[in-house]
Amino acid sequence: MYTAPRGEAAVREPWRVAVSYLRDAFGTKDFLRHIEPTGLCDRIGSKAIEDVLKITENEVFSPYSSGAGRLFDAVSSIMGACDLNTFEGEASMALESLALKRRR
Repeated sequence: MYTAPRGEAAVREPWRVAVSYLRDAFGTKDFLRHIEPTGLCDRIGSKAIEDVLKITENEVFSPYSSGAGRLFDAVSSIMGACDLNTFEGEASMALESLALKRRR
């Protein structure tokens, strides 16, 4: 289970779920330093990431979810393949494309 910061917004913006997963892995202390290698701060901005970290602390604005699709979206964002979905499944498709390129 993970939190989906701002619910439906997390579907459109997979980076939000990525931040939630990474927060669970690293905690909040020195969070930005821990995630620096992902490039999320450069792509999204430290302020937006800090705002989402605050949102994840409140279950009203960050409901729990367990969907596998969001996991793939989060990994896609962490890998730098897709931070914003313009259609359903875009981040997962970008992750698959990245995996296929690496396999060759």
